[in-house]
Amino acid sequence: ASVVAVKRPPVIYAIEISKTATADTVAAGGVISYSIAITNTGTGAIPQFTVRDSLPPQLSPQSISRYFPRPPDDISGTILSWTFGALAVGATQVIAFDVASPALPTPGQARVRNVAEVRVPAQIPFAGSSDSAAVTVVANPARECYLDRNVWKPELEPPLGINFGLTAGSTVRIKIHD
Repeated sequence: ASVVAVKRPPVIYAIEISKTATADTVAAGGVISYSIAITNTGTGAIPQFTVRDSLPPQLSPQSISRYFPRPPDDISGTILSWTFGALAVGATQVIAFDVASPALPTPGQARVRNVAEVRVPAQIPFAGSSDSAAVTVVANPARECYLDRNVWKPELEPPLGINFGLTAGSTVRIKIHD
């Protein structure tokens, strides 16, 4: 009888992570929707993995309004962590959440960069992977949006003329003249 030795190729553990925001720019106080996709691109199943999302200082876990598929397993300061079981070869796990963008005290803009990373147990030979998404938060100055309306009623005694204007973010100004 002959013995045939079959050499199996080594198992390669590889995970690809992609982080996106639904918009490049949002208004101050608006909602930023983040999505994180983790895909097993290797030749072996990942038995367990953890996704950590480090919120930038401008964002707060308390301002998160929606999680998918579930809230984080742990929130430590501004770090959100989800732990998942096995990820089969070619499979993708998606995490998403909505967070309120910061209110800016003055007109202008701020860049909010959010980083996510994936980690696996120490016994798996994998260095880890990370990706980030950046969103510009804009606080617009009050725009001049002026409505000018003249009302002239010559049939009134004395004749009445009213001129009023409206500016966004201001009170109404009414000038009565004769």
